[in-house]
Amino acid sequence: MAKNFVKPADHLPLVCPYATVASGQGMLVGIIFGVALYDAVTGGTVEVATEGEWVITALSTDVVTAGAAAYWDNTNRRITSTSTGNTLVGAFTKAKANAETTAQIKLLAALGAAASPDIAATTVVTVSSAELLALNATPKTLVAAPGAGIANVPEFLELFYDYGTAAYAGIAAGEDFTVKYTNGSGAVLGTIDATGFIDQTTNQSRFLRFSSEITPVANAALVLHMASGEVITGDGIVKAKLHYRPITLLAP
Repeated sequence: MAKNFVKPADHLPLVCPYATVASGQGMLVGIIFGVALYDAVTGGTVEVATEGEWVITALSTDVVTAGAAAYWDNTNRRITSTSTGNTLVGAFTKAKANAETTAQIKLLAALGAAASPDIAATTVVTVSSAELLALNATPKTLVAAPGAGIANVPEFLELFYDYGTAAYAGIAAGEDFTVKYTNGSGAVLGTIDATGFIDQTTNQSRFLRFSSEITPVANAALVLHMASGEVITGDGIVKAKLHYRPITLLAP
């Protein structure tokens, strides 16, 4: 039996990198992110939880859906959905509205974005009727951009149409659900036909397995887009369950 095991790493004693840190606040030491379990001052050692689900100070103006990537802004010491200049530390487990000053997130095990994620993940996003009617002009973000050098690689998608009181109409040829990188102008990764789906008066499910060959785009969101134009008149919602993997891309 191996005798070089030290201890479980869900709690670590770390040196406080800030002037002060309060119990329950996030802190980043190198590439290790966690939540301080008691107060500490610079140079002092504090026990830090590196796993689990926590409510942490967040950027108040962020509007985020559950399943989106959560980043640590080490300058302002808060959680944000903005990847640029920040460290990937977990995922939002609860939707966050504008003006909310905290966010509920699940921490990545021990390491932030400097470590290779390469772990399968699932997100569930609800597309409202208003969003469906404007999905060509305003694609719905399924997964936020994962950070520099990392690409979200989709594996499969389930769309569930929850019929309301009126089916959608005005579905032209080619006016279909597409998954793309970045925005409505991004590369198409997969398509689900809207005809025979959201124009029905009963609940419907569709399943998409993505191509075995995808050209990854680093640090790009995955979005759901209505190709060609907008549909009209319906009032049902669509729930999207996306299985994907944030992959650290090879470099020279």
